Order: sequence, then C-alpha cells, then structure tokens
Amino acid sequence: MQFSKPNLPQKSARLCIVSGKNKKAVRALEQRGIICCQTRPSKSLSAPVADHPDMLVLPLKAGRCLICSDQKELIKRMAQFQIETVSCSALKPGYPSETLLNSLLFGDLLVGGTASLGYLESFETKCSAVPVKQGYARCSVIPVTEKAAITADKGIAAALQALGIEILLIRPETGILLKGYQYGFIGGCCGKISAHELAFCGDFNQLEQHREIEQFLARYDVVPVSLTQEPVQDIGGILTLCEE
Repeated sequence: MQFSKPNLPQKSARLCIVSGKNKKAVRALEQRGIICCQTRPSKSLSAPVADHPDMLVLPLKAGRCLICSDQKELIKRMAQFQIETVSCSALKPGYPSETLLNSLLFGDLLVGGTASLGYLESFETKCSAVPVKQGYARCSVIPVTEKAAITADKGIAAALQALGIEILLIRPETGILLKGYQYGFIGGCCGKISAHELAFCGDFNQLEQHREIEQFLARYDVVPVSLTQEPVQDIGGILTLCEE
C-alpha cells in the first residue's frame, strides 16, 4: 500500500476517509477491499455537515493531512498507516469559518474561497492558489483528472478554464440528498477510487444529468460506480489516501 495523490489515486484505493452515516456505502467500499476510516460528528461544524470528510480533512500532499482537532479517533487511525496529520482547531460552525479545510487540492492547484486560502497560507502546499467566491470549493467539484473536472459552480468553472482545465459545467443536481439543505453538492456525493473509477454514494443513474456526466467521464477513461441503489447522497465525499 502506498500514499495516493490527493483526490486523484492512480491505482485501486486501499484506504479512504468517509462518513459513517451511510452504512451501505461503507460496506460497498469495504467489499472492494478498501479500509474505511470513518469521521465522527464535530461540534466545530454545522449539524448537517458535521461528519463530512471534505469539511474535516484536507489532504495537503500524499501522506499528509490537515484534520479537525476533535477527530481524535481518526487522527489515531491515520498514525497507524504512517499518515502525517496536522491538527486544525480553527473551525467554527457557520459560513465562512467552517470552510477553512474545504479547498480542493487538484494537481498543482489549490482551489478555495478567501477564508480557506487565507488560513492555508501558513502551510506549505507547493501549489498555486486559485481563489474563487465559492467557499465550499471542495464540495462543488469532481476532479476527474489533473486536466478535467465537473462542477455546477460557474465561478469555479471560469477560474479553472482560464488555467486550461477542461470543465463540464452542469446544473445543480437537485436530487442529491443532504438533510437540512434543499439539495447537496456534486463533489460531496462521490470520490475517485482509482484512476478509472468514480464512486457515487447512491445510484448514479438517478442523477438528472447522468448521461452528460457519463459521456464526459468516458472521454477520460473513467466510469461511474454506484455504491448503493438508493438516491444519491452528499456525504462529504470519499477521500482516498492510500492505494495498492
């Protein structure tokens, strides 16, 4: 087992961080031989997203993560796999203070809102900062490859396109479930589990734009994987940290 590039594993995933709320999704990942390190609800975040990995954890590089300080069990688990963790005690419920770790490390780019990028200035990422208005940047994007991504956020799409990233700009997917909100984010319902597989928490074919998304993914030799047959749910993404 070796460390993965943040958000873009090249081989089959073997260790990921995921919310424990959707037990069927966790079992589906485990059946694929993936060790699931589960987050616990944090008082540092708003209740609907309190257990979301993309709010609680930010992979800074392969083998190193920023993690909310109250995720003590998760921090211990990471140590078992020799993953270096840096504790973050700055998160507070509400926008934008709860978004400090919700940036997207994407190849050599770090995409995030003002609050997050400001906080991350003190950490060495060796990445080019891409400021966007959307504070929930990680939730809003599916990284497909280092040169391709999917988002429903026009500001993020424009910022990435200006850097030569190919973007599929979709409409907000109103069928993505997220309790407490009208609907969830496209980036929060899925995660790459290999170079060629994008796993969705739910039935991918229930997404309104599944055909457009599948066609875009196919251009990059990526296939959607449905972990369950339930409606798609925003669980804060699937963060692969180690691969075979």
